[in-house]
Amino acid sequence: MIYPLTDKLSRLIYAVLPTALLMAPSPLTQAQEFCARAQQWIAETELLAEVVSYDDHEAFVESKATITPLSVAQHLSNPEKTRGIATVVSCKMKTAEMINEVYSADSPVASHSQSCTTVLARLVEESLSSMAGQSAALSRDAIVIDEEESTFIGPMWLKPWPFDPVSLDQQGKLHLHSKALYVPDAWYIPMPDSFKGVYYCHLIAPDYLAGLLSGSLPMPQ
Repeated sequence: MIYPLTDKLSRLIYAVLPTALLMAPSPLTQAQEFCARAQQWIAETELLAEVVSYDDHEAFVESKATITPLSVAQHLSNPEKTRGIATVVSCKMKTAEMINEVYSADSPVASHSQSCTTVLARLVEESLSSMAGQSAALSRDAIVIDEEESTFIGPMWLKPWPFDPVSLDQQGKLHLHSKALYVPDAWYIPMPDSFKGVYYCHLIAPDYLAGLLSGSLPMPQ
């Protein structure tokens, strides 16, 4: 059982634990922990968030990432027809600025907030690296990472649904799509504080990407 931590205790744990214990394993192969790795990439931090997974879409819609303790919400969805694995992973994360506001006593523990596009690039990099020495159906040159679609309020991020994470162009190149919801922790934004300092992403699920790269799953039509 995981017990909630007080703000003071949570900050102390992150301050005293060795960096090595806070880093996620790499290369990433376990989709169930993906959003923790995505949080590291989007905030450029070595802090490792707890992953709270939601099987129910509506429960995920109502969920939030938390800052103390640092946790991210994850939802795997939209199974493909051939093998039934999820094609989409949705991550609700915190911004680098919010993490620094809470956890940086003496020096920053995060850099600057990146983007869902950055997360996709890192995922592709790790996925291809993990296939080193194996035959791949797609080379890096055949993969195009499109700029994220940016939204500013929850309904725009959640709809329309389902989200389509991939497409194939006329040249046979695979395009990877992402959809972001970014709300900085700024006084001028007319939202409750619990809705600020967040970065949400809809992305291609790691196992689905691995299947497309290896050729074990069919390309999208």
